[in-house]
Amino acid sequence: ANQSFMTDDLSAEEISHVAPVWLAHYTTNTSYSGSYDYWQYSESGRVDGISTDVDCNFYFTDGPLIPENSVCGFKDVLSSKWYADAVSYVYNAGLMTGTSSTTFGPTESLTRPMMAQILYNFCGRPAVTYSKIYTDVPAGQWYTNAVIWAAKNKIMLGYGNGTFGVNNTISREQIATVLYNFSRQQKLDTSARTSLSAYSDASKVSGYAVTAMQWAVASKVMSGRSANILAPQSTTTRAECAQLFKTYLTGPGASLMK
Repeated sequence: ANQSFMTDDLSAEEISHVAPVWLAHYTTNTSYSGSYDYWQYSESGRVDGISTDVDCNFYFTDGPLIPENSVCGFKDVLSSKWYADAVSYVYNAGLMTGTSSTTFGPTESLTRPMMAQILYNFCGRPAVTYSKIYTDVPAGQWYTNAVIWAAKNKIMLGYGNGTFGVNNTISREQIATVLYNFSRQQKLDTSARTSLSAYSDASKVSGYAVTAMQWAVASKVMSGRSANILAPQSTTTRAECAQLFKTYLTGPGASLMK
């Protein structure tokens, strides 16, 4: 087998997520420095560090390569990851699905439509009549009903220029604001407050988000990225979002699960 076959046809990158790849390709120029854990290429003979010929065994499957220790069938969420329990929680609760049938996309940034969709899913996807509230939200998109529902219920609004920002990521302070609005809409107790003065970047919290961030931190729904960094303008990954919703629905929003 040549290098093109190994990389292009056998999908080395995908296989390596499932198990260490030990395909050695013989040469005296491998610069061997330990156990092989990825593709090695050469043209003849032996591999440095291995005293006998190395056999090449190929295994084929009709389906996707899913690790045995994956969570909810997502090959990119292994049970050893810190976010595994949170992903399982939101997936089984029907809040979040994958970015494909076999991937969750834990390191991908959460977008504004994704946030609207999570809450829309949680509320049972009520019927929505389409109206062109935002110039960038056409009918028939996967997020259309969620965005319109969130806007009509004043849970999540768009920008002043008439757009929702369907291609935009959502910041931490925006997430706090949306959850705060949702909690009030659900008639939960949102009176908890704490000072943000312990965070050196507290001044970066936008005026509209101060109350929501004070509530989110006081309720332990959101914490700083470190002891003194709140990072209100930073984005959130899908894994972090899963953890945030698990914390919310087992904390201040626990009554909503009954």
